[in-house]
Amino acid sequence: MEAEEQYIKLPYALMAAKGYVNQETGEAIKMSQGAKFIYLYLKARNQFFVVKRGGEHFEAQSTIAEAVGMDLRRTGEIILEFIKNGVVYAEKEACSNGRRWHYRRVNNLLLWKGKGKTTLRKDKKDSNQDVEELLPVDEVPEWLWNDDLNGGEV
Repeated sequence: MEAEEQYIKLPYALMAAKGYVNQETGEAIKMSQGAKFIYLYLKARNQFFVVKRGGEHFEAQSTIAEAVGMDLRRTGEIILEFIKNGVVYAEKEACSNGRRWHYRRVNNLLLWKGKGKTTLRKDKKDSNQDVEELLPVDEVPEWLWNDDLNGGEV
């Protein structure tokens, strides 16, 4: 029996975005195309294992790197950046064959792209950082922004 090919949709809004906003600090974080692939992969896997099946999402970074066609070291750097910026909630946990990553939640992204200037956080005095254009939520598929579809508890 031939294995069925699987797909992950890359929304135009995410493809065109220059980056995302750290929703705690208001900082604009640039996002490479590779980071977008890793984000979509983690989001889809978390959606499947945690949201649809009600289970847990454990995955080796080497598996993620191979799935998105990226170098293991760069994949790890991107995942750590996602963790640092509150996009992904994950930690290493002990298991029978060493340690593995437990991905508890993959949060939604507030994306930005390039046209004009918009202040990210007007409520913060020290936040003078501007990005070009925040993307409205309706340009992004529901599974990327709906909190009920984000996965497990933090």
